[in-house]
Amino acid sequence: MENTAREAQMPNDSEILRRLASRVAQLEGCITQALAAADRFHEIADRMERRAGGLPPRYLNMRDAANYCGLCLRTIEGAVAKGEITSFMRGRRLVLRESLESWVEGKVAAITHAPH
Repeated sequence: MENTAREAQMPNDSEILRRLASRVAQLEGCITQALAAADRFHEIADRMERRAGGLPPRYLNMRDAANYCGLCLRTIEGAVAKGEITSFMRGRRLVLRESLESWVEGKVAAITHAPH
C-alpha cells in the first residue's frame, strides 16, 4: 500500500520533462537579460572612453555625471547614496570622475564575469 501511494506522488516522465523545459526557458531568459545588460554597460564604457578624449573635468555635478556615462540621474544618485561612487558637497554634490568610471567598469566586469 505504501509503495502505491509513494508511486502516485512521484511525477511521471512527461511531468519531469515539462518542469525541466520550463526551468531551461527561465534560465535562457536570465542569460538573455544578463547579456543585454552587459552589452549596455559595454556601450556606456565605450561612450565614456570616447568622451574622455576631450578631457572632462575631474569633478562632475550629478546631472553631468549621469550624462557623461549615459545613465539616468536616479541611477547615479542611488550609487552615490550607497557609497559606490565618491562624492562630496561644495554647494552642490560633486562626483569624482575617476570614481564614476571605476564604478561603471566594475559593473561591466561583474556582468561579464558572472556565472551563467
